Parts: sequence; structure tokens; C-alpha cells
Amino acid sequence: MFDMINHTPAALERILSQEQSVIQSVSAVIASSRINKVLLVGIGTSWHAALNADYYFKTVAGLPHVEAWHSMDFVQRSPPVDDKTAVIIFSHRGVKTFSFEACVRSKNSGCYTVLLTSLDSPINESLGLDAIIRTSKGEQSSAFTVSHTSSTFVALMLSVYIGLGRKVDQAAGLEQHLNKIPNLLQSIINHDHQMYKSWAARVKDLRYLPFVAYLGNVSNTYEVGLKINEAVYMYAQGFNVEQFIHGPFVAVDENTGLTAIISKEDGKERTLQLLKAAKHVGVKVSLITSDCDYTSAEVVGKDCIISLPDVPEPISVLTNLVALQLLTYYLAMERKTDPDMFRRDLPLHSDAFVVSGLNL
Repeated sequence: MFDMINHTPAALERILSQEQSVIQSVSAVIASSRINKVLLVGIGTSWHAALNADYYFKTVAGLPHVEAWHSMDFVQRSPPVDDKTAVIIFSHRGVKTFSFEACVRSKNSGCYTVLLTSLDSPINESLGLDAIIRTSKGEQSSAFTVSHTSSTFVALMLSVYIGLGRKVDQAAGLEQHLNKIPNLLQSIINHDHQMYKSWAARVKDLRYLPFVAYLGNVSNTYEVGLKINEAVYMYAQGFNVEQFIHGPFVAVDENTGLTAIISKEDGKERTLQLLKAAKHVGVKVSLITSDCDYTSAEVVGKDCIISLPDVPEPISVLTNLVALQLLTYYLAMERKTDPDMFRRDLPLHSDAFVVSGLNL
């Protein structure tokens, strides 16, 4: 897992140099009058990539008709689609049961069909898809880090180029940042990891690890919850900060470690109010925020803050994602679990899918 995280900047550099033309070609089609609706499809971590794309396509590209679909729902519910619909499927390997079926169903329905998948995926032009965008080399860990960050980066690139075609101001402002993102993530990876290690040591024995955020980073809380489940075998969940206030807060106590993400001033006050309330009932609180945030330490304490470079909200989805992956890795080290194995190194878990007939 750690090696895959470290490979992320190089993977993004490869996308910029080798996938640029196909990304711009896909963007031109989606920005044109040929397409009037975009559906984004994925499962597991790739579902979270679809949610990231949903955020980008709406806020950066300014597209009015965008929907994120879980692969199983897309196949079972068969949303109305036609030749004016673009369907973008996110899949690490391209062969997961429902994501592969989504590709086939989309193509057979006449949709403009695009697949984001790894360099090692067996899916190729013979399937007849309109475009395949390659993200990264195949993962060597079941944690799926570099492929997810790469998919999210491609989604940002698509949204910027679509937005440029539609003359959206935010897209124009973000274009200049795209080439800088690999170095930005490299700087985060190269920075002292003590803040991640300290967080892991602080929460390792707790019962419940909720994460909260707002705007584009909500999907990151879902992702870190999933990652901690599969890499550390602990109970972790992600929430929109307001959703957490309206119910899940009641379940927290001194055995809870609440981690919040502040990514824009609009949600900062509400997030800090939640952290104050959580501290009041004994929760161990932590915060991921910008290194330009000089006030939040008063609430959580400077030793409970993870500071990242100050970047525009859409790019914070990527910077926070890498930070959350590092938190997961160091928590696995504290708990002495193998984050690469999907728990298949334990006999009962190794056999479970076989005896039940489950296929991913």
C-alpha cells in the first residue's frame, strides 16, 4: 500500500503525458450538443471515484444533467439512456461483475461509453467502447490507492476541459493547476509523516472512527471509511458534516475518534462547532485543514491537526485523499494488520467467498 501511494505522482505524470489526447477528445464530445446527459458508474472505491466525478462535472464543468450510479443499480434499474447519453464507467480492472455488465449494457443501448481502467486491464478496443482512458499500473495492494487517485485526477481533467469548452470561469481558473498536481502530491508524500503516525497512535484502540466533510470532500470520507474497514478491520464511516450532526452524533462517546476535514470557509464554522460538541462528550477529535488555517487549533489543539497545502476546493479532493490514505496505512501499522491482503491471509476470510459462491 505504501509503495502504491508513493507511486501516485508518477502515475499522474504519465496521465498528463500519455492520456491527454483521449481525455481532451472525450471532453469535446461531452461538451458538445451531441450529449445532453452524463451518467457516472462505479462500485466499491470506484463508486467513490464516480462521486468525485459527479462533484467535478457539476461544479467545474457546469453540466446540468449529471448522475452518479452504483454499478449494481445501473444494471438492475436500467435508467433511461439513448445516443445522447454519455456513460463513464470507473473500474480498476474493468472486469468486476456489475461494472463490466454496465459497460456492455451502455454500449448496447447506443450510449457514448467511456471506461476508466488500469494499464493492466484486459479490456481493450475489441469490446467496442467509444474510449478507454488508462489510469495507472495494476495495483499491487488490495487497498487500491494509486488507481483511485488517478481516476479522480482524470475526472478533474475531464471536468476542466469540458468546462473550457462550455466557457465556465472555474474551469479556466483550474487549468493552470493541472500540471502542478503531481508535484503537489509529491510534496505531501515527502513531508514529515509524524502527524499521520501520531493520529494513528491516538485512535488505534478506539471503537468507532467517523470522518466528516462537506462539498467535494464528502466522498473522501466514504473512501477512508471503506479503506479502514478493509485495511485495518476497524469500524469507520464517512458522513457529510451536517448529516452527522443530525443523528450519528448521538452514538459517539469516549471510545470514538472523530476526524473532520475543513476545505473551504463556507463549512468551517459548522465543522468546528461539531468538534467542540464532540470534545464535550469525551470524543478524541482530529482535523485535516489548510496550512493557512490559523484558528482551528484553538478548538482541537495543535497536536491534533494535519496541515496540508492551501489549494482550491476541487484540488483539495486530491490532497486530502492522499492524506487519508497515509492515515489508513499508519493505522494498519499500529494495529499490525496487512493492508494489502483484503484479509485473505486469514483462513475464514480466505474461504468465505468461495464457500458462498461470491464473485467480485
